[in-house]
Amino acid sequence: MRRKADRLLKEWRDKADRKPLLVKGVRQCGKTYLLRTYAQTLFESVVYVNLENDQSARADFSGGLDPHSIVRAIEARTGQRIVPGKTLLFIDEVQACGEALTSLKYFCEDAPEYYVAAAGSLLGVAINHQSYSFPVGKTDLIEMAPLDFEEFLWAMGYERLADEIRSSFESMDPLAPSLHDKALGLYRQYLVVGGMPEAVQTYAEVQSVIDVAEKHRIILDGYSADTNKYADERLSSKTRACFDSIPQQLAKENRKFQYKVV
Repeated sequence: MRRKADRLLKEWRDKADRKPLLVKGVRQCGKTYLLRTYAQTLFESVVYVNLENDQSARADFSGGLDPHSIVRAIEARTGQRIVPGKTLLFIDEVQACGEALTSLKYFCEDAPEYYVAAAGSLLGVAINHQSYSFPVGKTDLIEMAPLDFEEFLWAMGYERLADEIRSSFESMDPLAPSLHDKALGLYRQYLVVGGMPEAVQTYAEVQSVIDVAEKHRIILDGYSADTNKYADERLSSKTRACFDSIPQQLAKENRKFQYKVV
């Protein structure tokens, strides 16, 4: 699935003053896909480390923050070589290990020859909750978001229409009526499907709103479950109640609202 962040990743690879890359964004917006799949076309190899699912991977960072020691530990555990200038070391779910997040600072300062990229969600919440040391000024940043309408058109196979819309916008000329009607119909579909990659992929393949709704439900359930990770049960229940009430709040004529935790 083509994303605008593809270009940003290539630009980062080619930077002369490259720092470790941190890819931020909500869960399931395409961070892992960007760095596991698209990166295969940009680097000779990709070594993948998931710090949320693999406890042994977190142990690679427990022996200290020397980047060369970390690289040797990962190579020994995975059996894969991490070659400076050729291999991308991809650290996924970096918020699950404070030492891994802090290590990005030392990769920047002491081992700039390595391509290192980390992805994480809920980084702000995790850092505040665990008192992690964030590598301020030591990382390059890509902020991932769900697909926008142009990316939705690409995914649906309407790249030429997306080009016409962009050209029309830049020249301030109106679209032809037939193209305008087509674009408006697709925009209404986008409002229903949204921009989460899995939902868009499902809709592109089967054109079923029912299947898309099921994908939405699974994603929302995952978001709700995340509230248990960084708060006690009392605060988690209130957070979930706030989260579940958002559609009702937005349906009101006055959409300005606030919550007070008591």
